[in-house]
Amino acid sequence: MAFKEEIIRLCAPDGKQLYERLYSIAKTYKLQPGRSDRTDIWRAVLSFARQKDYGAGGAHPSHMIIHNRWNCESLSYLIVFLTGYVRNIYLPPLQHTGGWSEATGRRISIAGLDPNMKSISPPNVSLDGKPERYSFAAHMWAKIDNIELDAVTGLFGALVRSSWPIIVPKNNQIDSLGLISYQLVKRKQRENGIIDFDLVEML
Repeated sequence: MAFKEEIIRLCAPDGKQLYERLYSIAKTYKLQPGRSDRTDIWRAVLSFARQKDYGAGGAHPSHMIIHNRWNCESLSYLIVFLTGYVRNIYLPPLQHTGGWSEATGRRISIAGLDPNMKSISPPNVSLDGKPERYSFAAHMWAKIDNIELDAVTGLFGALVRSSWPIIVPKNNQIDSLGLISYQLVKRKQRENGIIDFDLVEML
């Protein structure tokens, strides 16, 4: 099988262990080479992610998949790898993912975003003392056939990028609709590594 051979070779020394983990997930969610499609994979990963706890990054996504640790990176790689599995071809993850890093600006989610991964609730940014937005220093999603898929938020297509419209510069000041300036003030850091902020209006 081309996918199996390539992932074992390209992801050495953990390639075999990674393939076995992917095979186990694919079997559990009835994903079949040559028969399952992108929609089947998307539904499977959404269901899979809902049952997992969100964790801070650090390790390589392949290592995280092997050790059952899940965040935007490892879930994005999972989508890419499972797509390769059903298509029997190795898809380079870096060519099939998108997103941003803190170097391009911290972003705040749109109001009302209800993430697919419930373990990242409650929101970590508050407005007037009420938690209502999410913010990450970096975020990643999969990109399959030019369609973006974000298993953390549960959004796909154009909704993925439009759900993170505000870029917060290094000085942590943002402009909302060109009318009001805010400052992100760090409150605390949770056990899972996510930092809570208050969104304070600047006069």
